Amino acid sequence: MSDDADAEACFACDSERSEPATEGEVVPPEGEVVPPPSEPEAASPAEEAAATFARRVRADPRFEVLWVRGRLVSFRLVAWYSAEAETLNAELLSEVNASVSGSGRSWIAPTREGSGDDGGGGRDSLSLLHASGPRTSPAVCWADVKAATERVMLRHMGEFVCGGCDCLDTLAGQVLV
Repeated sequence: MSDDADAEACFACDSERSEPATEGEVVPPEGEVVPPPSEPEAASPAEEAAATFARRVRADPRFEVLWVRGRLVSFRLVAWYSAEAETLNAELLSEVNASVSGSGRSWIAPTREGSGDDGGGGRDSLSLLHASGPRTSPAVCWADVKAATERVMLRHMGEFVCGGCDCLDTLAGQVLV
């Protein structure tokens, strides 16, 4: 070993290094090439659109976001007064998919989440999947889902709200508190 003060021995092979190891650094055996650490991959436009859609859904107290994976967002309406979540989500599914009439503007798919304790007699609760694509506008998709939600909620809550103002949102906030 040399007398160089900056050099230190590698414990794995007991040979000298020209630079001291940093804390937590793993020193490869002599002659082995180690690739540089990779940069985290940037989110794709579809993944960014999914994240934006999920933020919009989370901001509405009538919904809960179950998960976001890549370009998929799993979400559902929560139960309101006497309307069960299962019923509301089934109606929302039909309303969103029927309202676009095959235009491809927005579309959601049903899925069952395995919570195990959903209070529905052992059945997993219905949730909805939204898939974001590179040409999918989160604002347009959210507008479609929100408008369909208003129609579903008015069918169930019509006697409590007038439908001409934001009283449905106010009602939503009061129910969740």
